[in-house]
Amino acid sequence: MATFGIIGSGFGLYGYLPALCQCSHDIVLPRRYIPRFKDRKELAIYTNKIRWVLNEEAILAESEGLVLALPPILQSEYLFESISRSNILYMLLEKPLAPTPNTSIDQLCNLIKAKRKFRINYSFRYADWAYKMKIALKNTQASDTLLIEWRFLAHHYRFDLNNWKRFNSDGGSVLRFYGIHIISLLSEIGYDSVVNSMSFGVSSNEFSKWSVTLNGPGLPQCILLVDSRSSISLFRVDISSTHNSDSDRFNIQLGDPFDQMPPSTGNEDRRIPFLKDLCITLDAELEDEQEIYQLYRSTNILWQRIEDATIFVRS
Repeated sequence: MATFGIIGSGFGLYGYLPALCQCSHDIVLPRRYIPRFKDRKELAIYTNKIRWVLNEEAILAESEGLVLALPPILQSEYLFESISRSNILYMLLEKPLAPTPNTSIDQLCNLIKAKRKFRINYSFRYADWAYKMKIALKNTQASDTLLIEWRFLAHHYRFDLNNWKRFNSDGGSVLRFYGIHIISLLSEIGYDSVVNSMSFGVSSNEFSKWSVTLNGPGLPQCILLVDSRSSISLFRVDISSTHNSDSDRFNIQLGDPFDQMPPSTGNEDRRIPFLKDLCITLDAELEDEQEIYQLYRSTNILWQRIEDATIFVRS
């Protein structure tokens, strides 16, 4: 198994580190992460899997695999240096790949040209509800409607944090940070054109609510609503059909997109099983590489089309 270096002391530690260790990989971390590691008591069981090195430069020099769990601007900066290192063969990257769709398209091209095996964490594609939704869509008609509604109170609004996840220009916002998960999934299914898109918030750089209507060949029209400043927590997928009875109607309602995950061990993050599935695809030829890279291309293309069509409404 490969030795993975992790750059990013947040989700890199409490998300990727357990997932990689559970996939039998060893971990290299910079010494300055030691206090953050010790603060996460659930990570103590992985202590023997970790080798501590001086800094991020040592991570880049000594790792076969690399996790970049950083804000999009920093991740984008690290990518250039990372792909120049011949020792780095595998990469796990966060979404969005870069703050804007244009920059993400460029970075994706650079990654593919560098011939590294990499994955981007569009993790909704591994969710049970997404699998069931894909099956249900095979039995729909273009006259049907797919509704996806996701309401929650984002951490930065709950605690009034002015971090990057709040601002569109930094690769955050309800569209670029949260919505990109569903954009990727819908792109994989075949949605490729935008009917309309609207964002709502205090400014065009900080909007907390976003809605979009999408079409795709042979698919029911999709209406998507994501509200990151909601007083309720709800994730709903509903397919309305003109040719099926109400008893045949496809409907899933959860508290959030991760509700159907199996119970975690101790206080571990519920997203770790998603990350394990992501990591496993690096270890075996479970997916055609060109097929997965085409998914990433189509995600960026649909993202760009949505951004081009989005009208901001102050609220």
